[in-house]
Amino acid sequence: MTLLFTYGTLRPDEFAYPQIADLVDSYEQAKLKSAEIYLRDGLAALKIHESNGYEHRKVNGFVITPKANQVEELFERVKNYEGSNYKQVSVLAELASGEIREVQTFAGAKIDQSNPEPWEGEWNTAHSPLLGYGLPALLLSMRFEEPKVPESLGPSGYWRENEYWLGKGKWPGLLRIEGAYLTLTSIFEYVLTLRYGRRFGQDVMKRIEAISREPEMLDAFKNLTIREEWNVRDVSNIGAGKASPTSLKRALDSCYTVRNNLTHRGKSVKSDAVRIIGATQLLSELLTSYLLNVMPEFRNVWPIELTTK
Repeated sequence: MTLLFTYGTLRPDEFAYPQIADLVDSYEQAKLKSAEIYLRDGLAALKIHESNGYEHRKVNGFVITPKANQVEELFERVKNYEGSNYKQVSVLAELASGEIREVQTFAGAKIDQSNPEPWEGEWNTAHSPLLGYGLPALLLSMRFEEPKVPESLGPSGYWRENEYWLGKGKWPGLLRIEGAYLTLTSIFEYVLTLRYGRRFGQDVMKRIEAISREPEMLDAFKNLTIREEWNVRDVSNIGAGKASPTSLKRALDSCYTVRNNLTHRGKSVKSDAVRIIGATQLLSELLTSYLLNVMPEFRNVWPIELTTK
């Protein structure tokens, strides 16, 4: 039986384990010696040292036993998840019992390239730099007191007045709202990558379709406090339309279409600002609830303002 060692998002206690869970018979805690975890593009990648002097370096993880007659399917699924940035290698793992077993794992391909950063300890999504600490800081900064577009500006004022772009009083300004929303959607893409890896290649819309069917996201959508509809103008994604509170897939499509419109042609008029605010509120609440549903460990890391309603 070929065994698999997982150390990152595919660990049984981690974010992407549902991608392989149905093919797993059992798992046991284990560790690799002369190995380290590096972060590359925000993803955990294993580096194995073949020279002496690194015996004190170790990586904790799990040795997974596939279900009978599903070994090939399990490894094929892992390959599809990991993509070309990882390579399958044979290593010796020490089980919690002390037994040494030869296992397969997926180490970072060309790990010394692309300026990887060393990671101390075990990889944990809840404590990852972006989701554990960057995202909550962003979400709290986006809680605008009254994100309403100024009514005092004339038709041309939305292009010409600093107040519209930079803010005044309780109005934070469109540039701040746009910047925060683009960062939020980038983090959403990162979440999709952690969850599905390279399973759908570079097709973000297929990943959005997949996450819209997950029970954890459906539950987050069901408990939304925001129930307003808003249309997306200049929709390149025809399936978006209204961000309906009755359709999770349509709501996510609409949020991502707002992102595309921002990057493909800058926004300026009042109605566009209203849509960006609506998308910000919707995606913020969905993403927060979803992550808490998938990994309750976030409750121990995030500020209490984000983990209670």
